[in-house]
Amino acid sequence: MRLLLVFLCSVLVVCRSAFVCQDTIDIYNAHVNVGNFTGAADLTFDDDVEYIIPGNPIYCPWCDVWSGKDRVVELFVEGFLGHFTIINPLINIRSIYTDDGPKNVPELLDFNDESFVLHKQFGGRYFRVPVIHDFTFDPTTCLITSMHLYHDSYTASVVAAGYPSAAIPIMPSLTMSPPATEFVVTNPTNLLNWQYIPGEGDTGATQSQILNVVNNYYAFLDDAQDNTNPQVLQSIQSLFIPLDYDLPQAQAHIYVPGDPNALEISGLFVGIDMIAEYHQRLLGSVDQVTPNSDTYATYLVDEGSVVVSWNWRGTHRDTELEFEVDAIDYFQIIESEAGALRIARLTRFFDTWNVTMAYTNKLPFPHHLNYDNDCCQASNLGSCANAEVTACVCDYSPNCCAQEWNEECVSFTSIFCSFSCNGADRIYSSVSIAGLLFAWVIKSFLF
Repeated sequence: MRLLLVFLCSVLVVCRSAFVCQDTIDIYNAHVNVGNFTGAADLTFDDDVEYIIPGNPIYCPWCDVWSGKDRVVELFVEGFLGHFTIINPLINIRSIYTDDGPKNVPELLDFNDESFVLHKQFGGRYFRVPVIHDFTFDPTTCLITSMHLYHDSYTASVVAAGYPSAAIPIMPSLTMSPPATEFVVTNPTNLLNWQYIPGEGDTGATQSQILNVVNNYYAFLDDAQDNTNPQVLQSIQSLFIPLDYDLPQAQAHIYVPGDPNALEISGLFVGIDMIAEYHQRLLGSVDQVTPNSDTYATYLVDEGSVVVSWNWRGTHRDTELEFEVDAIDYFQIIESEAGALRIARLTRFFDTWNVTMAYTNKLPFPHHLNYDNDCCQASNLGSCANAEVTACVCDYSPNCCAQEWNEECVSFTSIFCSFSCNGADRIYSSVSIAGLLFAWVIKSFLF
């Protein structure tokens, strides 16, 4: 009964008529595309607009909560363009919107596949991440009241710290022609359906039937907290489309952003066997809640697509570290050859930085340790050879991983992390009261 009440209050079928605030989005895109951020703010932002980008601002300079027009313009100019060049921006591979959704305001979700190159002074690295721009609007004025950016914050942080990003697959796409290579989109209709699976709108299923598949998936996850039960895993597998080359989506898959070197549940899992592998990794590593336990979860339905916005909370079983992040699960459901509704694709979006820190026991970049540094000498590179010491020191002073392992970082190894260096007198002499205060401030207020 509780689930039914949640669904009645938070589920909405997206209508296919024009979006009520489309003019606002068109004006916003027209100004942002040519770099006129002040114009975009003046014409499309509510005075109290808020732009939320989850992540750790020490490692990801644009990750923060930016409130008010001036601060959001500052984000665009200094946070975004001050750090990187956007390659082919604002090319949407899917848009889902509602005029009066679960939040009781107009809402638009743009699904993007975005690429960036950091400026030379920040290393000049290239990275590519899946992105959702979640806009909400004032129902009277259609001014933008909030923007929530879901992107791979961990990969962005890796690159911003000067390391190469992992070769990470991006949201799977299906299209008859490639995306535009020019700045101006000439085939917007095709691009807006770039991630649309043929057959999503042809199932003839009702809203309740589509949602029942999603609800069953989460119910099985709830039952499978102990992943040693093969029957529950088989039940989860049964909800995904089986291999069938007669279907546009021949194999089901799950995409989870993040760096597989640090977050074992990230990657592209194709086919039933790999989907089982994903769930074994997930269920074997965390105790978690699902949207079925989140009374504030919301569901948007667009034909065979279901967007679930929820608060993902969990505890890593080995590190015993907790995480809590806003998340979006994007289901695409089609009909199997046998006529059953099955999940063809599940893409997950969340703050990958905070979840990764729970998995790595707060070690920022476990695959980029500085093995030439025994932790007892200053270096212009971040981290040192000992993973536990690096995690401990950088928990107190993130710049020891984000920038360089200086003399102050060396001193923290013994002061905070019970690590002994030879020639300790030489190391201790560099410690200053200001340095200690800085460390405690970082520890107390940023984390």
